[in-house]
Amino acid sequence: MSPRICRTTGLALVPGPVSGFRIATATYGALNPEKRHDGEPRDDWSRWDTPGRTLYIADTLETAFRECLAWARMKPSHKKKLGKLAALWGITPEEVMKEIQDDFARLGHMQPGHLPFSWRDSRLKHVIDVPKSAGSWADMEEQATLDALSLGPAADIMPFTGHEEIDRAAAFSNDRNVTTRIAEWLRGVTLDDGSELAGVKFKSRVGNGTCWAYWMRRTDLGLAEVATATAGVEISSKEPAMAAVTEAWEIRTW
Repeated sequence: MSPRICRTTGLALVPGPVSGFRIATATYGALNPEKRHDGEPRDDWSRWDTPGRTLYIADTLETAFRECLAWARMKPSHKKKLGKLAALWGITPEEVMKEIQDDFARLGHMQPGHLPFSWRDSRLKHVIDVPKSAGSWADMEEQATLDALSLGPAADIMPFTGHEEIDRAAAFSNDRNVTTRIAEWLRGVTLDDGSELAGVKFKSRVGNGTCWAYWMRRTDLGLAEVATATAGVEISSKEPAMAAVTEAWEIRTW
């Protein structure tokens, strides 16, 4: 389905409903993402977070695991460091991983290339449904949206981002002061039909899947939330979707 172009903002809009997957910490629940506050550092915010609550949804379980486990990827630099330590200590890289995993656990840190069983045991799989009534979604992959951000009403966000134009590189950069300012502006726009955006639709940067960032306006206002979540399902040690990701990224699971 071709997106509709908003006559007021120029944004490319796609309708709901949206249904997808979310991996959530069991103690917090599927519909309770961390609330963000204006004025606090944004370095550790997610890409499309805004002041308030933002819920992330993935089209497949594998995409959901890719988004959750990107931090644990075994990058070439990690392999190089493991190799140096192994040579220095006279043991294998696998033994190095086992030697230092206790230190990371003791310090409460997550170690790249290593996924402790506690990560899996503390999380559940959910299906999230956001009804059509929540509003339209800005399609961040469409040229019209990028043009609107660079040339249209969004020009007033330029001073906050330090960019003369908002191109794809800026919108999908790792600079959270840029991406979250874009998200904040999008959350505040009124569309040509008088409605507000439900959130944004975007391609995962760590896979080929599609994701959605849903701004929980009603929850932030203390109203009944229209998004729903299924009861959580435990993540098995043999979960196929997780195994596909950990094998592709050489993440050792315990």
